[in-house]
Amino acid sequence: MYPNYLLLLFTSLLFLGSCSNTSAPQKAVDQAFKTTPPSRIYFKNIRSASYSTLDNEREGMDLYRLRKYEQPAKAFRIVPTIADYWLNDQAYILFQFENPDTLALTTPLEIQWESSGQENGSVQLTPMNQKGQHAFAKNLYELLQQKHQLFLALEDNKRVKIFDNHQELSYIMTVLRDYFKLTEAI
Repeated sequence: MYPNYLLLLFTSLLFLGSCSNTSAPQKAVDQAFKTTPPSRIYFKNIRSASYSTLDNEREGMDLYRLRKYEQPAKAFRIVPTIADYWLNDQAYILFQFENPDTLALTTPLEIQWESSGQENGSVQLTPMNQKGQHAFAKNLYELLQQKHQLFLALEDNKRVKIFDNHQELSYIMTVLRDYFKLTEAI
């Protein structure tokens, strides 16, 4: 009796597999945003406990914001949010700015950096789309790992030091590291 069910199951699977439309166009996925089941499982089961979550079942997306950012900001700060677009096996990083009206920010947003060896430079958040935010996150992560001093450029040619507080530095590093692990960039 069981061999007949196994034969029927095997035949059904074989039939369904041969009937699938292999000529359907596949949506191209940018490898920078690609997630895999193991990276998503690790993030969902281990790392997501540190985040507050906004689920959007209809769109197939979950937004994760580090719980430490739930405290109101006393000064300007950059808050990264991870957007897990699980419907398309992609993840994005979204930057939000809290208390932006306390400073006259440059457009586009510019972060200047200095190293102890007299080197300096800047990175800009441009364009303000998924690729631009991903590139900005990658540059910011590398600068923070190299322990450069970072400054927010202001319109009046002044600047304000950012991430000089160990707590704020650890928050942004946590989110960036989790995002890059989710997309398997590190």
